[in-house]
Amino acid sequence: MKTWPVMVLSFALATGVPPGIIAQNANQKEAVPKYDVAAETKIKGVIDEVKDRECPISGTMGAHLMIKSEGKVYEVHIAPTKMVKSYDVVFQKGDEVEIKGVKTSFQGVDAILAREIKRGNDDFVFRDPQGKPIW
Repeated sequence: MKTWPVMVLSFALATGVPPGIIAQNANQKEAVPKYDVAAETKIKGVIDEVKDRECPISGTMGAHLMIKSEGKVYEVHIAPTKMVKSYDVVFQKGDEVEIKGVKTSFQGVDAILAREIKRGNDDFVFRDPQGKPIW
């Protein structure tokens, strides 16, 4: 006997949530995108917002940039916030940046997994040449 369906049914009955909705949401969990070096590209843009949020890609509180580029807005996944702050890396709204990374879509948002970010003469590296995180 599988215990998972019994646990879902028990939870649904206890909370009043139809079990079909719980099972449907569990089956629709979006896969976390992987870094694909073959799909790497460069994108220039302007930072519109800097934010830290719980990130399923890094698995921790992550540093993110919202950039405007090519008429679109992208959420740039940088690295865990702790790593970014430990190197005193600070980005500001209005900074012009060039990002080397992989474009993807995650949680319904156009996103970029960043490997390098250039700002003026500064070059910040967050992944090795194979795309593996350095944190």
